[in-house]
Amino acid sequence: TEPFQKPVSLEQHPDYAEYIFHPMDLSTIEKNVKKKMYGCTEAFLADMKWILHNCIIYNGGNHKLTATAKVIVKICEHEMNEIEVCPECYLSSCQKRENWFCEPCSQPHPLVWAKLKGFPFWPAKALREKDGQVDARFFGQHDRAWVPINNCYLMSKEIPFSVKKTKSIFNSAMQEMEVYVENIRKKFGIFNYAPFRTPYTPNNQLQMLVDPNNPNAGTVKTEKSDKLRFNFDMTSSPKMILSKCSTGMSRRPSMMEMPRSPMSTNSSVHTGSDGEQETEKPSRNPALHYSTGEESMDCTASPVSGKPGPTASVSSSPKPINSALVWLVFQ
Repeated sequence: TEPFQKPVSLEQHPDYAEYIFHPMDLSTIEKNVKKKMYGCTEAFLADMKWILHNCIIYNGGNHKLTATAKVIVKICEHEMNEIEVCPECYLSSCQKRENWFCEPCSQPHPLVWAKLKGFPFWPAKALREKDGQVDARFFGQHDRAWVPINNCYLMSKEIPFSVKKTKSIFNSAMQEMEVYVENIRKKFGIFNYAPFRTPYTPNNQLQMLVDPNNPNAGTVKTEKSDKLRFNFDMTSSPKMILSKCSTGMSRRPSMMEMPRSPMSTNSSVHTGSDGEQETEKPSRNPALHYSTGEESMDCTASPVSGKPGPTASVSSSPKPINSALVWLVFQ
């Protein structure tokens, strides 16, 4: 990300202002984050997309700096989607407190037994359901996967499969799950294990019922998430599709050709339903599809060779995006 850390030097690129009417860089975005200028994830992504948009306009769609900018936007879209799913989980994963995965949110996520093909049932949190798939975050190594809803059961004391010999990694996951249950009971005063092999449904509140034998008694009162107040400045976003950014602009357009604002009708902004369901087969444990957000995606791009783009000299590969910049939005 080094080429995009600071504003473009007009001394080194005197014609930059002729082509770029809305300059943007990571240091400016960081200042906006610290000032709480972003009222939603879309506003944050809007400024990130200006970086990509400006890079395409000035350098062309096939430039190496443009490839780096695309990676940056893709990472930010992933991180913003994680925030949309559960801001509290995301913040905890970034702060990396001891046993952070065992800390219940103000609206605790249901506990389930989730099973992927080729793997045993595994204890997990169910964060959301989409198109018959459950976004499961697994205890133990904190992996995640989309699991068919018919392969999920509400957490019961009995394991929903016959166990001949448990492995240490499974025992470790169970211990972490038990700590999570204990923390729920400390925080809310109750947690109910479900009967053996109770199918999971998104709106099932059994685990938090005051009296499991009398559902009409209602659920225990959970906490309300603190509403975060922001100074909101929504700048219009350059709306562009990442898959098409690499074509059509290999040269710098003339002033007569260049539009005053991006006019694509589609946006790649994520709002929590990004369809990032994975289909490949996991390799070691039940959820190697995605990390839970506690680590940024490991994406880098090669440095530019030859003539540098709209920044000072580029001498090394871009540094990984600092995830702290992202979660500062929610402090």
